[in-house]
Amino acid sequence: HPLTFPLTLARHWTTLSCNKQAIRLCCVGARAECTLPEQYWRELLIATLTTHLESDVCIDFVGPDIPTQLKSKTITLDNDKSTSSQRPIRQLSVNFHSSYLHEVVLKILKSQPHSSTTEQIKSVWDGFVLFNPGLGHPNLSKQWKPTLKFLIGTEKPILFTAHSTIDAKRDQQVLEKLLADCDDDRIVQYAVNPYASRMEFVDPFLENHVLSPNHSIFLLKMMQGAEIKTKI
Repeated sequence: HPLTFPLTLARHWTTLSCNKQAIRLCCVGARAECTLPEQYWRELLIATLTTHLESDVCIDFVGPDIPTQLKSKTITLDNDKSTSSQRPIRQLSVNFHSSYLHEVVLKILKSQPHSSTTEQIKSVWDGFVLFNPGLGHPNLSKQWKPTLKFLIGTEKPILFTAHSTIDAKRDQQVLEKLLADCDDDRIVQYAVNPYASRMEFVDPFLENHVLSPNHSIFLLKMMQGAEIKTKI
């Protein structure tokens, strides 16, 4: 079950990293994934060995459900001493922000009041990942809307997962509506994730609805110049 998070991320690494040698991702609305022991996230470094990534990875876990006692740390993957490989030491830096994304962005703006432009803020992260966010859940959809507008506006790749086919369908409808506001009429198509968790549980709010973390997945690659319309 725990490996579903790093392996799901690794499967789409090339698109998320844009073949950069160093990458900074933001995991928005983080929960269980941010509490995994180091050895599980080290699997991300192992699983991406064949990519162009040579050195540093940084993941900022952001969300109000993140335990406040979590501290930033660096996870290292050393070279295999049994080989003559001269590959640089690969490392994953993880930071934890027990707050909403807009609060983190506001802190960045306040810390650099004379140099932070809209374009610079949009370029803080190279991509985003949302594990099982429940974008279309009746109790969560309104909270997610402003965050999704910001994410789409950055024009960076966004990886979404969902707990089930039903969950994915609800999220799909939310995303297609927001994309339509950008004059983007593409069809959002979630697929079954081969690295989904094998742990299953029943939705307490919907009878016979079986959930599984990261059951479905969708990778959104935004078109350049995307802009959410504001309806008056």
